[in-house]
Amino acid sequence: MSFYFSEAESIGIFWNSIEDKINKIMILFDSLSYKSKSIPEVFAQYCSEAFKSNIEIFKQASQLIIQSYDNYREKKQNPPIDSSIQFLKETGLFNDYFIPLFIDSVINHIEPKINHSFESSPFSEYLETATEISEGELELATVFDNHTLSYQLNDRINKLIFSSKKEKIYDMCLRPLLRGQEIDSIWTCSKLARSTNAFNLFISKMALLFEEEATDCFTAKKNGNDNNEDQEGSFDPISKLLRLYRSLNLFCSRACGPQSTKTVRAAFKRGFNTQPELVARLLALSIHHLFTKEKNENNANDTFDYELIEQYVGLFRMLFLKDVFDTYHTQLLTRRILTMKDKMVEPECFFIDKLKQQCGADYTDRMEELLKNRMLSQDL
Repeated sequence: MSFYFSEAESIGIFWNSIEDKINKIMILFDSLSYKSKSIPEVFAQYCSEAFKSNIEIFKQASQLIIQSYDNYREKKQNPPIDSSIQFLKETGLFNDYFIPLFIDSVINHIEPKINHSFESSPFSEYLETATEISEGELELATVFDNHTLSYQLNDRINKLIFSSKKEKIYDMCLRPLLRGQEIDSIWTCSKLARSTNAFNLFISKMALLFEEEATDCFTAKKNGNDNNEDQEGSFDPISKLLRLYRSLNLFCSRACGPQSTKTVRAAFKRGFNTQPELVARLLALSIHHLFTKEKNENNANDTFDYELIEQYVGLFRMLFLKDVFDTYHTQLLTRRILTMKDKMVEPECFFIDKLKQQCGADYTDRMEELLKNRMLSQDL
């Protein structure tokens, strides 16, 4: 057939005329049968066998239709090839022969753009560009109205965007995203990993990354002085851990199920407790700074940041040595009480109540007693 036609539109016009004749034959012979098959069914079977015996002609016709599709893609228009597409489907060769040819043509068209963006752009921009290209190609391909084609095309594009580059992505790209708290981009990676059957590996890489980043929060200690914790800015791993903890929560809520959440949180917990006694002491000190910093004058309306307290509680839950934290927190609370403003009593009670929910009443007895004694002394 492609020997007689030079464009897809002509194939469609020709097929319309053939289809019209087939419909007339079906009407005329609908009541007849041959070996338990209707005459139209027999005719359709012979047509399909004829096409299958001329695969190369079918492929050439397919290439004409793909070429027309490519020309209209550049114009960002849907090509007028509905009748030609109907011809492809009627032959019975659409799934086995046309779809692979079509997908190869799309990949050949977008691969240079995808690769150039990956090599020359920041990774978050690459993901945006690749997603835009993918969505555009999938939208254009709806002209074929075929679920199998759309599914296979999406799979091949995702493999081009993610699977073909996963080693570089794991080694070079994920850590900067995590440090920059670009959770949207990490979430995009998780969707690509899931769609390409690489989600378990992606979760293991992210778990290792969270563990390493939590451990790295303490690396400044190697160059610091062990007695400098009270000096602001000298050694403050807890503020880094809080940022990482927020990223952990966002990542787990958006990208993980129950099992993968458990895996990633366990890895963070290991990194968090790399130096268990030190982190317990520093967490208590950081909370002390939170409650005393400029008498909580950060908020003009005198409201306390209870969401931040919840984040501190989240870190507390992961402590291995909660008894060490109790010792330091109680000592620092004794110091705070001497100059505590009335407005700070409620946040202190809120935090202690959270600790009680986690560890029981015995754990917070001394803390509650200190606050009660403070209130009694105020009454006197």
